[in-house]
Amino acid sequence: MKKRIWMVSLILLLAAFSAHSETQYVIGAGGDYTDLYSALVNIGKEQATLIVRGTVKENKPLQLQQQNITLCGEGQAFLELPSDWQISDSQITLGGETGTLTIHGGICIENSKFMSRPGIQVLGKGSAITLNHAEACFRGGTFRGTTGIKLLHSRARFEGGSFEGDTALYADQSDISCIAGGNFLSQGMQAVFISNTAVHEISGGTFLKTSDQGSGSRGAFYADHSSRIACISGGLFEAESGAGLLLIRGSEIGEIKGGTFTADNLNRENDFCHHGLLVLSGSDGCRTGIGKISGGTFTAHGHELSYGLFLYCNTQGEVYLNEITGDPHFYGSSGAVLGNVHTDGKAWIHEISGGTFHTDGWDHPSFSDAALAVYCGEVDLISGGTFTSQRCYAPAVLLDLYCISNDSGATGSSVIHVIEGGKLISTGGAPALVNGNINCTTETLSGGFYYGHCAVYHNSDEPFKIS
Repeated sequence: MKKRIWMVSLILLLAAFSAHSETQYVIGAGGDYTDLYSALVNIGKEQATLIVRGTVKENKPLQLQQQNITLCGEGQAFLELPSDWQISDSQITLGGETGTLTIHGGICIENSKFMSRPGIQVLGKGSAITLNHAEACFRGGTFRGTTGIKLLHSRARFEGGSFEGDTALYADQSDISCIAGGNFLSQGMQAVFISNTAVHEISGGTFLKTSDQGSGSRGAFYADHSSRIACISGGLFEAESGAGLLLIRGSEIGEIKGGTFTADNLNRENDFCHHGLLVLSGSDGCRTGIGKISGGTFTAHGHELSYGLFLYCNTQGEVYLNEITGDPHFYGSSGAVLGNVHTDGKAWIHEISGGTFHTDGWDHPSFSDAALAVYCGEVDLISGGTFTSQRCYAPAVLLDLYCISNDSGATGSSVIHVIEGGKLISTGGAPALVNGNINCTTETLSGGFYYGHCAVYHNSDEPFKIS
């Protein structure tokens, strides 16, 4: 019912914005008003289109209350604000299909409806646009500031536009119905940051983080504090350091059907710990994870510790992935890694029935990488998929301890309960399947294809059965 009400509200919002205002006023030299402040005072409650001509410098702070306006530019037009423009209880459209209006100064919108169209550029010293308890639809324009767009307790839809800042889009306790397009660019910590926020669908858009801040940096798309992304079917998530997408502290993704997730740090000094998709527990007791991956490409370029997919429980809590199916592609120094470093933590994958998992062809000995590596984690079933390692001495599938608990020093265990299908291929001089060290085992092999220096290497005291 809530989703239906939200969709009806959005349809009414779009319908309201599609109706062209009958009254037009020109702001600037030779126009109806010399400045926007005078125009807003005089038109009152009248629905109007205001067209800025040339360069207009405002001397008084602007406010918009209980008004309905469209603001755009004639040719190349400029509007300079003395302080942030305050808009409340109103309806405003920025931009038009012709001409470009550049606004120097931020805009704060509260309890209002907002739409952007092509032909608008907002350059703010802080946030270009801040929306609080508002509804917004972005169809074009450029928004640049310390933060490009800030959503607080608001609803939004992104169909296009360009957003730039240390954080291009910041959303807290908000609802984003769709990201279908737009370019989100950051030279800081992340292109998009969401916290306690629901995103119903990501079907397009580019999320790019170009800064290199070492292995501790964040992701191009950073989902934090119990955020929920229902579905990802497209989009480019790219980071030059950190992760293409980082999921942390109780956040979840329902299904990934498509998209490209990549971290490229091959030619930099900090050439490790960069991942296409990174899932972290992040806080004690958090359950963080993904329901299903059925498509998409997950790549990381770095000589070591650079994984296409990294599921990592680093606190008391749980990271999970219920199912990998279809034909997603995982590539890196390890294609996919499942790991746990906490005595009371849990890292698990229920079933792998499809997908291709690859390592790169690094020719130096690598004993801790694999197409699929399980470090103190648990996989219930591998029934399909192709696991290929080209790294020197790196197996196709590896089970090892990887780490010692950071609490008591007690070691964990790595288990794959059943392998009944799939192809495990190692061409770098390693076995296809390695059960390495104590407490590491594949309990039952009942099917599958195994090719390597030897088919299976079992170096554990745990039971191991081939049926």
